[in-house]
Amino acid sequence: MLRGPLHVVGTAILCAVLVLLPEVSMANTYPAKTVKILVGWAPGGGVDVTARLIAHKLSSVWGQQVIVENRPGAGGNLAADLAAKSAPDGYTLFLGTTGELAVNATLFRSLPYHPVRDFSHIAMAVRVPMILALHPSVPAKDVRALVEYSKSQPNGLTYASPGNGSIGHLTAELLKSATGAKLLHIPYKGAAPATADLVGGQVQMGFSSLPAVLPHVQAGRLKAIAVTTEGRVEAAPELPTISESGFPGLSAFGWYAFVGPAGMPQAMVDKLNRDISEVVSDPEVKSKLAPQGLESWTMPPRELRDYFGAEIARWQKVVNASGIKVD
Repeated sequence: MLRGPLHVVGTAILCAVLVLLPEVSMANTYPAKTVKILVGWAPGGGVDVTARLIAHKLSSVWGQQVIVENRPGAGGNLAADLAAKSAPDGYTLFLGTTGELAVNATLFRSLPYHPVRDFSHIAMAVRVPMILALHPSVPAKDVRALVEYSKSQPNGLTYASPGNGSIGHLTAELLKSATGAKLLHIPYKGAAPATADLVGGQVQMGFSSLPAVLPHVQAGRLKAIAVTTEGRVEAAPELPTISESGFPGLSAFGWYAFVGPAGMPQAMVDKLNRDISEVVSDPEVKSKLAPQGLESWTMPPRELRDYFGAEIARWQKVVNASGIKVD
């Protein structure tokens, strides 16, 4: 029997196919039982609402029950660690945020998991644009004027955030470091009290989610001057971006993404990415996300892994430069 180069190549291809067959077969039959989505936050918030909306749709697509399990604690790290240590069989997923999957890698002295090494990176789900809102007593009409006004004040301007290390806090610190704005952080225990004091004039500005501040802007109780994303947002198309306002490239926003334990079969990860991306792109789902201030956002698995790495590096610079510490 002849054993030339073609025979060697053919044998290699056959071996590769035989190795992949079990993985492809598993992906084709997945899911065969209930799938659990872990969430690191209490019921009722944006992450929980997103998870339940997607879970409901996936249940219909798969013909299998998809449940959401809330495991709040340690800034979402409790649920993230539980997901990272689960079996890589696709039946335990985690819907994480910018915090658990990027910021916390620097914000906490030690994490029991690593956002890149310890997860299979499945699918981006949504992004969370924010509005730069001012109390009407602040005379600035755009971001450049705001920066200059802050520098003219003896003590600068106070800004509210939902808490130390929140995306609102980090975005303000990013603006501060990039522009030299003179800003003083006033942390709150949640978005509701932060917004209440901004409306009441106890603080002068803040980066907030759209649903938290848009009703107050529309009623004239607050003044919105910019959105934080690279492009304008559908919910408030009249608002310019920070880049448009004189600071090119300056953008920041939160996001929610699906991950699973490291070692999940790639064919399963690809299937999950396709199914989740189709669900979040569905017009009905998008219409239900919009009132939460959320925008559908999709990304291939390998691109998602690289994005996590870039986000960790980006926010590490902000955390280190500002000396942010968690409570």
